[in-house]
Amino acid sequence: YARTHPVALAVIETELEGSIDGIGLCRQFREHALEPISVLMLTSQGGTLERLRALVNGSHAYLVKPVDRHTFRTEVHRLLASHEPEAERTH
Repeated sequence: YARTHPVALAVIETELEGSIDGIGLCRQFREHALEPISVLMLTSQGGTLERLRALVNGSHAYLVKPVDRHTFRTEVHRLLASHEPEAERTH
């Protein structure tokens, strides 16, 4: 979908089932998306190595579950605001 449609934000679980994990999916978004996509990774793993791996592979934010709904909402708004034109952000 992101190859043919503009997508502003993807929320990805790191522990996906199947042939690709969330970090691999994040990397694919970065490499193949029609436009840049902000990526918010959700995980149950709070380790520094996993966090660095996500950030190096294109994640813009990394939250460890359980996530407080206010923190989640704040991160989503912050990431979506990064896609707004500068003039809209100042008003």
